[in-house]
Amino acid sequence: MNGAQNNPWMRWGKRALTLFFLFAVPALLYMLARNLDWGEVRQALGDYSAQTLLVGGLLTCASYLVFSCYDLLGRQYSRHHLPARQVMPVAMVCYAFNLNFTTWIGGVAMRYRLYMRLGLSASTVTRILSLSLLTNWTGYMALAGVIFSMRLVQLPDNWGLGVTGLQLVGFALLGVVSAYIGICAFARQRVWHLRERSITLPSLKMALLQLCLGASNWALMAALIFWLLPEGAAYTSVLGVLLISCMAAVVAHIPAGLGVLEAVFLALLQHQYSQASLIAALLAYRVLYYLLPLLLASVTYLVLEKRAKALRKQQASSASRPSPASGCRQRLVQLHQAQRTVACSCHPADGGNLQARWAGLSHITQQNRRHRMAKPLHLISYILHNQPHSVEVESDREQLTADQARFYLSALHTFEWPNEFTDVQVTRILHPKKGGSTPAHRVQR
Repeated sequence: MNGAQNNPWMRWGKRALTLFFLFAVPALLYMLARNLDWGEVRQALGDYSAQTLLVGGLLTCASYLVFSCYDLLGRQYSRHHLPARQVMPVAMVCYAFNLNFTTWIGGVAMRYRLYMRLGLSASTVTRILSLSLLTNWTGYMALAGVIFSMRLVQLPDNWGLGVTGLQLVGFALLGVVSAYIGICAFARQRVWHLRERSITLPSLKMALLQLCLGASNWALMAALIFWLLPEGAAYTSVLGVLLISCMAAVVAHIPAGLGVLEAVFLALLQHQYSQASLIAALLAYRVLYYLLPLLLASVTYLVLEKRAKALRKQQASSASRPSPASGCRQRLVQLHQAQRTVACSCHPADGGNLQARWAGLSHITQQNRRHRMAKPLHLISYILHNQPHSVEVESDREQLTADQARFYLSALHTFEWPNEFTDVQVTRILHPKKGGSTPAHRVQR
């Protein structure tokens, strides 16, 4: 992939194709819009009933819900422990921004920011993002391969590629998907190393779930457009044209595919629908699937940022309080002092009374020791701003990973990002000792 990017012919060809779309799409839209009856478009928009718009809203919600399951699948793949109530809103917000402001802003930048604010490391977010992109495009290729290879798209007679050419494209896409499924099912080497990065192959079950989720999302998008159009073309034709327009939008690199979607639909379906009905349906689709979710996503994003900030402050305040282990140690010291007092003050004649008191205090001591050991104690050493630090942390886990340690550190240092903590080392403290201020990076092996 890097070799293709470094090839000057590939770079200039990609730029030339992008410039072609940047100029060709507006020119085509201008030519089509010049002869368009906008009064008829307004009338078509006004004819949408509340029931039609409500069903369209439900289809939009279903599509966003399916897309959020991409990140739930990514949670299983990356093995992080964020609950679904945090993962799904993040995925929906990123999807809305991705549709309106390109992949780099919504799909990449916002995912890193929101997930890292919730305590995940950059490497974990990369795995989530990679699986999400793979889920989306494997589902696309599987669905497009079936639709194109079976000639389910009704195209104009003067279309350049033709039905046969589109069918060959469908067979090629099915071949790519079959190769991916075969590798996930039968590959013995599950971890592949590419330069300095390692890629873990999903299981066969996960790969099949990717196909189902990806294909379902694209099918719901086409179902929304088909629902907004009047009676005419078959659903498979609308789905096929949507998949073709997506290919053109990816090549054009235009945010939200603005103009590309409309140009492809007008060019391929104008023999089955009037231009006014097509434009009205696509405008309603833009509002229901792009603009309204973007407004909701903006509000949700502010709420997520506020909650993440409150969570970090809460974690920082709890980290600054005395830990339960220190309180247990104080109680143990008091009990040992009480035992020594009983042993020194009681007369030997007390006999059984002394023994009973001693047994009672020993029982209480053992209970407090068990309470003290209820939560394992870990020593986290790390580098922050080129300075070594160390801190003792209680956790419910017997083993604490570096990524989980960064979550505690980001709560302790409120205004630091998790990826700013480097050389994180975690050591289980089996025998806590008093005193000592030597930085952990100097005493650990």
